[in-house]
Amino acid sequence: MTRAAGVRQSLTIDRILLFIVLSGAGLMPLVISPSGSDSFRLPKLLLLRLEAIALIATLSLDWLWRINATRTWFPHRQDRIICYTAVAWTGTTTLCSSLPLQSLRSFLTLICGLAIFVASVRVAPLVTTKALYVLFASALINVFVYLLQIRGIWVTIAASRAAALNDIDRLHLAEAGLLGNRDDIGTALILPALLACTLALQRQKERRWIPFITAILLVAGLIATRTLASICALAVGVTVLLLVRFGARVALIPILAGGIAAGAALALYAPFRYRISNEVSQLRAGDLDSVLSGRLIAYRAALRMFGEHPFLGVGPGRFDGEFFDHAVTSGRPGPGVTFGEAHNDHLQILAETGCPGYAIFAAAVISLSFMCRGPRRDLREAFSRDAALPLAAGFLVSALAQFPLHLATTIATLATTFGLLRGWTTNR
Repeated sequence: MTRAAGVRQSLTIDRILLFIVLSGAGLMPLVISPSGSDSFRLPKLLLLRLEAIALIATLSLDWLWRINATRTWFPHRQDRIICYTAVAWTGTTTLCSSLPLQSLRSFLTLICGLAIFVASVRVAPLVTTKALYVLFASALINVFVYLLQIRGIWVTIAASRAAALNDIDRLHLAEAGLLGNRDDIGTALILPALLACTLALQRQKERRWIPFITAILLVAGLIATRTLASICALAVGVTVLLLVRFGARVALIPILAGGIAAGAALALYAPFRYRISNEVSQLRAGDLDSVLSGRLIAYRAALRMFGEHPFLGVGPGRFDGEFFDHAVTSGRPGPGVTFGEAHNDHLQILAETGCPGYAIFAAAVISLSFMCRGPRRDLREAFSRDAALPLAAGFLVSALAQFPLHLATTIATLATTFGLLRGWTTNR
């Protein structure tokens, strides 16, 4: 094969990968199965695996054809080391798990996320920051559906079926959006909102109003979910963004003004005001578990799992299976509900994969955060430098009270976003 023919076929492969990556990122937050027993998370997980299979198949075909002998597309050396180490350690903990077959599902989910990340790095040079509009569009659709639902308009299921539900299920589905519940909606909106805020602050020549309006709508939608963890993650991300973009001295006034304006807006929003006053009362009464929405027992169970298995953990995806064994305390009544996730990805990673697993996770976040350092030779590179640290900060805060690494939508969004940012800051 001549060099020219190799380049042409390489571009064909790249376009196929680009189509798969952007299609997956756009459709993942939207796909549901109204008649299924799990209408929201399962369809998204199946689509995540389907996307990964398509990407791996395309990359494998490219490798067999030896097309990429003309250029390097794999991530940075440190990314390659982290990817290999993550696969090796997760595979080891899967084999040592108390139930390896169940842990295998989590291992495959990791492979899916890495496949999307690697493909996104490769196709990044083909697109501009306008590729992010795919993420914005799906996020805005979710906001629109959610706002219709809080106005009492059923969208995801028929009104006749809603009438047949019991009160608990009806309340749960009344504000489910296309993601399943308010917490999942809030978690899924953090990254698109921060991306839109970052893009709105760039020195673009035209149509700057599009990301500006998008940012306003996404921030408003996130606040409407009343998920305190997501709002805090967004606030931290925006604060870091202003510090990175303008420096501490210049950013101080916008941060203070934004904080006052946001506080006033939240105080005027009755549902959020009621929640804050209720949680303050609970905190004064010493009821920390109610402040944490009943998740304190899940945190304690995760810490006990880590304490008993500090090196290998209990195995990927085994938190739910080990929950009751570690949640029951002698002399106290057992938990009234079970937890499939710890609602804290930091603790769950420690519980399931031990100290080495968390060290790999921390190394990955630090490596991606360091993209904020370096030259800013064009809009894409400047945007990537500005966005990297705020996105990492927002994600880390979100993971303190949610489980973004265990939701297909946020996995796909994280892998696609950080892959594009890495590709835009990579010399080729």
